[in-house]
Amino acid sequence: MLTYISILTNLFSLLPSQALFDEANACIADCEEAAAESLHEEGNTAKEAVDQAFAAYIDLLEDLRRANDTQEDYYRDVREQNATRLKLLRRELDAIMQTNTR
Repeated sequence: MLTYISILTNLFSLLPSQALFDEANACIADCEEAAAESLHEEGNTAKEAVDQAFAAYIDLLEDLRRANDTQEDYYRDVREQNATRLKLLRRELDAIMQTNTR
């Protein structure tokens, strides 16, 4: 059974990845609002932010591999949520870049 301390420890370990997802969202929003002349730069910045969020996701997967039986369900839920968010970030960025390069 997960204890209160282990849950808090797990949540705090996920905060950096949350910040990276938030940063990626902000960069994508900037990219959406960018004028044509700055779109390439904003797109590169957004891509880097999404890549950093993906790296945090990979770290999460590594943590999952080391999880004990009581942590597996928790990590599985977090993994699925982050995977979905990451897919949405990549799709949104790709759609913006494709729309604006036509």
